[in-house]
Amino acid sequence: MTWLEFAPVLLAAIAWLVVPGALALWLLGVRGLLLYAGSGPVSIAFLAALAIGYGNLGIAWTPWAVAAAVATAAAVLAIIRLVLRGRWPWRARLDVRPPWRWSVFAACGFAVLAIGAPLLFAFGAPDAISQTFDSGFHLNAVRFVLDTGNASTFAIAGVTGSGAIYPAAWHDLTSLVAMAPGNGSIPAAANAVDLAVSTIVWSSGVLMLARVISAHRVTAIWIAAVVSASLPWFPLLPLTFGVLFPYFLALACLPLALALVVSVLGRGDALTAPTPIRVLLLAAVCAAMLLSQPSVVLGLVAASLPVVAAALIGVFRATSKTWHRVAILAGALAVLVVFAVAWRQLGAIGYTSPWDAEASPGRGALEVLTYTFEGGPPAIGLALLVAIGVVVSAIRPGRRWIAGMWFIGALLYFASVVLPASDLRNVLLGVFYKDIPRLASFYAVLSIPAALLGGLAVWTWLSRLLARHRPGRRVAATVTAVVALAAYSGMQAPAMTSAIETARMTYALTDRSPILSIDERALIERLPQATGGDGLIAGNPWTGTNFAYALVGQPVLNPHFNSVPFDARTIVNSRLDEAAQDAEVCDAVRALGIEWMLDFGTFFEDAADELRFPSWVGYEGFLGLDRADGFVEVDREGDAVLYRVDACD
Repeated sequence: MTWLEFAPVLLAAIAWLVVPGALALWLLGVRGLLLYAGSGPVSIAFLAALAIGYGNLGIAWTPWAVAAAVATAAAVLAIIRLVLRGRWPWRARLDVRPPWRWSVFAACGFAVLAIGAPLLFAFGAPDAISQTFDSGFHLNAVRFVLDTGNASTFAIAGVTGSGAIYPAAWHDLTSLVAMAPGNGSIPAAANAVDLAVSTIVWSSGVLMLARVISAHRVTAIWIAAVVSASLPWFPLLPLTFGVLFPYFLALACLPLALALVVSVLGRGDALTAPTPIRVLLLAAVCAAMLLSQPSVVLGLVAASLPVVAAALIGVFRATSKTWHRVAILAGALAVLVVFAVAWRQLGAIGYTSPWDAEASPGRGALEVLTYTFEGGPPAIGLALLVAIGVVVSAIRPGRRWIAGMWFIGALLYFASVVLPASDLRNVLLGVFYKDIPRLASFYAVLSIPAALLGGLAVWTWLSRLLARHRPGRRVAATVTAVVALAAYSGMQAPAMTSAIETARMTYALTDRSPILSIDERALIERLPQATGGDGLIAGNPWTGTNFAYALVGQPVLNPHFNSVPFDARTIVNSRLDEAAQDAEVCDAVRALGIEWMLDFGTFFEDAADELRFPSWVGYEGFLGLDRADGFVEVDREGDAVLYRVDACD
């Protein structure tokens, strides 16, 4: 696929990401930056909820069916507006004066370009695949949606034979893009969705945080645009480890959720929207995160504790009645208990995750303060802005929640780096699967308010310094902007360059790619001609054979290394090479309908460099097939071979 052919796919991703939410918010009276920032999360929540509804009703998940639901919902809202005409309580208000609006428009454009360019460079090709161990599951889950017409959170885990609940918001959105006219590439659809989410949902959410913190200061909006494009830990890190598509989608919504929490609790700007609208939008954003990756919702609650505490202290001080104060304290304690129980119970899903400590406490503290990830270059520019912002917020009574939010993120990241395997690590970090990269990205997001406040402090100081020389207001502003941007970019360059290069290597297709090589992908793309698209393919998923399902729709025995084991599958995986001599193996082959075998050898590497083990363990039956009876070579590309299984004929 060429980049020109990718353009319609990207437009489809933007349309599905923006249009449903924008229609709903417009009809509710939302305008300006809040409309732009809220459209994506509302669309995500609507599509994910609709997928569950359609799944329960047996309605196929197709673009036309989804478009009909969007149109119906918009019509209902429009009728309600007409009926309540003149009495509509939530009237639209634009973001004040035109200069502000033009500045916001320009800052949004800058952020889109500054975030999008590194991502495009990292992808390298429109249909590049993340060479990470969970990539096969996510792309195969999208193919599963296309094949079954069921995109429900309660059904999508069926791709591996599981009946588990798996949040499917990312797969719902990506499957719609994959079904766009002229697009037949699931990897291209995935890349288009990730690009659209990064440039629109993520960047606009960071701009909303700046808006909440600084009302209508144009400088804050531009600082937010720069910061959103210069975090080495987001959006690049979740796309190069895992790969964490659902977590990435939820985390992209987190800045807007934080902004709305701060606004609703009266700790920041009202965003030119009445409280009911902001509460409703916050609920929609939380739903989007819940149906993408629930751990981020718990992370939102944890990050919001300092803001909630600040609001409660204000209410506590405003009343002199003892029973009011007792009720406030009792309510706060009850909320904390409920949150702690939820954190403990839901965190149990990550107790068996293998991720462990990687540094001493001293080294961990240094990594926290300098934003260093696994020995990479420090993000000095971000570290300085955050440090200044934390100090400034700590000495300002109305801003202390910013320091508290940063501290929660820093504490969790520090714990992930230094805490050894223990009950404490399980309880504290199980929600995030005890996973250092997940916590690094989460910490980066919680650092944004401090970075914005620090950037404003630096800007104010530089402006005053230049003002002493009286060069003129515009000249002073221009010089300040150029100096600040050059200094910040220079300090961030090593960390950003490292992050972009790591992402580039993760998506690169080479002769020695970690999971799927050039030869292996070429062989997979010829499968429709070699097999006619029929018959189940056996193969070791660690070596990339499972991508046959996502790429060309050929059903595979092992869609993921976590596919649910059962007798027939286990027998084939461990003893297929004995089929000509073992009737039990042939019984399993016939029961499953296996006709083909993809042999990609045993080479496996994790692009994130987290997993190291012999990839053939559990798949011993796929070794030495060139010497086994009953396997006929049908196609070959280099060392990658397609066999026809004749042993059981």
